[in-house]
Order: sequence, then C-alpha cells, then structure tokens
Amino acid sequence: MSAHQKRNSKTALMVSISLAFIIMGGSGAQLETQLLTDYLASKIGSDLVAWSLPMEETGLDEYQMRMFLDKVMVDNPDYIKNYTFISRGTSLGYPYNKIRISPLC
Repeated sequence: MSAHQKRNSKTALMVSISLAFIIMGGSGAQLETQLLTDYLASKIGSDLVAWSLPMEETGLDEYQMRMFLDKVMVDNPDYIKNYTFISRGTSLGYPYNKIRISPLC
C-alpha cells in the first residue's frame, strides 16, 4: 500500500478539486439565475408604473402613494397583489441628503 500512497494522494486531490469546481459552478449558475430574475422583476415586474420626470427635483411622493396603495390592498385585495418603487440613479447630480438602500423583497 505504501507504494501507491503518492498516487492515491494525487487522486484524492483531483477528486477534491473536481468537487469544488462542481459546487462553485452550481452556486454560480444559481446566483446568475437569481440575478436575472431580480433584474426582470425590477424592469417589468408591475402592471402599474409611475415615473417622475427628469426635470423634477423632488421625485414622487412615495409616502402618500404607499398609503394609498396599502389602503387599496386592504379594501380590495384582488386589485393589487404587490407593488414596489424603483428610484432613479443618484449620479444625476440632484441634491440628495439621504440615500436609503433596501432589498426588493
């Protein structure tokens, strides 16, 4: 058995590297799938889209819109299933005092 020890260690190393590659490939594919799903949900994930015009400095009144949509969801659950807000980019040069980042879900 000692004669095959070097060969067995090379085989064990090859199996370990192969298994690590398979796990990394699988997790990378799963991450890419989730990324694509989230991207599509953010771009076309709603029946109702409200845009603020680029020349507006204040943007949309998200608080009032949330209150209205939450009330509609409670009063008529069949009308709105869910909603989300997407902000414009902060690199547009508008004066932002606070930036709050949160997940979509």
